[in-house]
Parts: sequence; C-alpha cells; structure tokens
Amino acid sequence: MRAGRSDMLTYRNTVIGVDHMQTTDIKETAHQLIDQLPKGSTWNDAIYEMVVRREIELGLEDSEAGRLTPVADVRKEFGLDQE
Repeated sequence: MRAGRSDMLTYRNTVIGVDHMQTTDIKETAHQLIDQLPKGSTWNDAIYEMVVRREIELGLEDSEAGRLTPVADVRKEFGLDQE
C-alpha cells in the first residue's frame, strides 16, 4: 500500500530541512532518506525523494555561487504580469 499524501508531505517537510542538507556522506544521507519514508512507500517514492534532495542541493549551490535569475526576468520569460 502506498503512503498517503499527507504522510508524504509531513515526511518531506522533515527530510529536506536545513539540518539535513549539510550531510556530505551520500550513503548516510541515502539511508536517512529511506529510513524516514512512511510505511508502504514504493521504489518510486524513494527515488523521487532522492531526486528532490539533489535538485535542492544543486539550487543551493547555484545560489551560493551567485548564479541567480531575478524574479522580474523569470516572470517576463513566462509571460507573467509584473507585480
């Protein structure tokens, strides 16, 4: 049985907290992610969480390196009104 959406959202908020983002040992981090999955999670759930984690790490690295796009540029690119 697959984990409920509310279980996954609660789990996700716990896992991707700032304190978890500092771990550098990939095996340890993978174990933590898997250990925190709710009962009934699937392989797809585990892989999804690992991909989300990696994308967040990449985004933080870009931010720290100054590789940012101003909000106004993003809104223009997607044809959104300026606020």
